[in-house]
Amino acid sequence: MNRPHGANAPLVIPYEPPVPPTSGPRRPYVWLEVRGPSRQPWPLHALVDSGADRSIIPGEFASVFGYRVDELRRGQTVRALSFSAEGFAATSPLKATVHGSSEHEFELDPIYVDGVSFALLGRRDFFLGWIVTFVEASQAFTLRAA
Repeated sequence: MNRPHGANAPLVIPYEPPVPPTSGPRRPYVWLEVRGPSRQPWPLHALVDSGADRSIIPGEFASVFGYRVDELRRGQTVRALSFSAEGFAATSPLKATVHGSSEHEFELDPIYVDGVSFALLGRRDFFLGWIVTFVEASQAFTLRAA
């Protein structure tokens, strides 16, 4: 990651190999630090997905972040191509920062889905806090605080 010329300049983040490692193309992943009700900071590695309406995080992370069962609402359906699963949303959002830009805190309101193996960041929360520019030719993306 590179931040040229001061705190207000965009973050430039190179694409990374897919997670889990496969022979597929490099992708736009980012490291976040998130805090839930426990207020303990947790690292989260997530795919930046401009095609996703909502952010999705593996279901088991909800308890790690400190959510109790009574703080989760079932009935959130996630659909992507041939994949469909029921998930749950928390009654309060996560607070998050991007690694390398701790001065810009934003909220994530993901759907927690059992059985998914990685997190992805969607338009309804991540893209509200960040202006994202994908540059396929250089296999990198930029983030600028919205």
